[in-house]
Amino acid sequence: MIFTFIVSFGLSHVFCLLKLASKERGGYKLGEGEAWTAEVRVEQAIGEEKYEIKLKYKGNHIADIETFSYFVEAKNNGVLNFNAEKASLDKEGIYYNKLLIENSPSSRADAELVIKLIGNDTSESIILIGK
Repeated sequence: MIFTFIVSFGLSHVFCLLKLASKERGGYKLGEGEAWTAEVRVEQAIGEEKYEIKLKYKGNHIADIETFSYFVEAKNNGVLNFNAEKASLDKEGIYYNKLLIENSPSSRADAELVIKLIGNDTSESIILIGK
């Protein structure tokens, strides 16, 4: 009887650990620079990463930004998480994209991120901090 209790107790802990390990981790990261605001959401699960990014141009001449590029990486380890070239803004000056990458997570979900925006012969780097 004690053996049965120990086995069932041990198995229940194993299942709890597996359930915790399979849950998604992540959160929102926010940052603001001179010309841009940035919001990134990172979700991680076993074997995949999901990213949402929303960039807003704060300038008055949205039409002057034909296309731009951005690069997002983890601040501490410099691993490139995702990027886009030739991105464009809508008429309100907003860029939004949702990505699913099926690979092993490349950095911790709670890591600070840095986004570098390049366009119109200017560049700006913004540190994104968890919300």
